[in-house]
Amino acid sequence: MRRAVSVSGAAFALFCIVLILYVLPASAQDDGIPPGTPANGVDTSNTNAPPDVILVAADDCTVSRGASITLEDGDGTQATFTDGAKGITITDQNGRPKIEGPPGDFVGDDSHVTFPSDDTSFDTDGDYSVVSSTGITGCRGGSTTQDGTTPGQNQYAPGPDSECPGAQVVSTTTGTGPKQSPPFRISGERFRVTIVNEATSQDPSLSGVSVFVNEANGNPVTTFSQEGPGTDSSIINAGPGDFFIETNPANASYTIVVEDCVDTQGNPPANSGGDVNNPKGMVPGTESPKVPFTGGPPYVAVGALVLLSVALLAGGVILRP
Repeated sequence: MRRAVSVSGAAFALFCIVLILYVLPASAQDDGIPPGTPANGVDTSNTNAPPDVILVAADDCTVSRGASITLEDGDGTQATFTDGAKGITITDQNGRPKIEGPPGDFVGDDSHVTFPSDDTSFDTDGDYSVVSSTGITGCRGGSTTQDGTTPGQNQYAPGPDSECPGAQVVSTTTGTGPKQSPPFRISGERFRVTIVNEATSQDPSLSGVSVFVNEANGNPVTTFSQEGPGTDSSIINAGPGDFFIETNPANASYTIVVEDCVDTQGNPPANSGGDVNNPKGMVPGTESPKVPFTGGPPYVAVGALVLLSVALLAGGVILRP
């Protein structure tokens, strides 16, 4: 009888350990695209029509059949896109979620999406952000860091090397249309600009991105381009000082990353505008965003430890002769 009880106790303890090691971690995994991840609308016909494709700036995603993504436009209107419904297809193009509607149709038209509220006027400017998603796993990107970039965007920065010692990201811009970045401060004597061009036209050779680097007062510094899909970096021998960039794309979804080449010792940048708690002393557009509430203590981890303790105690009592 004692042997039977001992075997059952061991089985119970083993079950609890397996539950902790496999089931609970699986439930704690990222359940979709991080909220706030940028999503850019693309007019694949290049005729200045409303976008018929939306590219989400998250990486390493796996999209399941029937997945859905809820996006929000600039004025707060939300729309839900569902794979296989209303002419919408959602795929993971090189790990990046891609929402496609019928060719020539506005992908956010009410005939293709559902609206969680009475507001059904989804903007056609192509500047959106992710609210939530289902059926999509493994994504990176979306959570904002101190420099205003996301992990998915920061991955394009080459990082510190002989060309840009002590490199630190100070600006990231994404989009599919012309854009001007907020001013950024360079503390070193030079900085690096990296262009990532993802073609949105059927003929990739028609894709290109031009970048104009300017001083904060508007004086031009230099101009360069990335023709065709790919990634390229250029060193700008200017600084210290305040700058901004203007981007002019053609048939491209782009990411522009600026790194401050601090110095040969890789020391941190000099004070970039005073007390971060006092926005009056900062360069416009460079204020650190408020950190969103993330849910408090890691209750899953605490629960796992409690369950493990209970399993060990129960197993010890049952196994006691």
